Amino acid sequence: VNMRLLSLRDAVSEEQLSSQQHVSVIEGVTHDAKRKWEEFSAKADNDAKDTADFSAAKHCRLEDYLQ
Repeated sequence: VNMRLLSLRDAVSEEQLSSQQHVSVIEGVTHDAKRKWEEFSAKADNDAKDTADFSAAKHCRLEDYLQ
């Protein structure tokens, strides 16, 4: 019985280590995905602002031209 319990304890320890490694990998992937999303979002915000500024300037020039 002791051998079975020791064997079971070893198996549980190995599974726990494997699970911890898997969690660590998932945390790394999640961190990278979050960073990439934040970079993409910031670039999209900047692009939208640049486009809005350009459109406003173009609109002002057109109004000046029409007057």
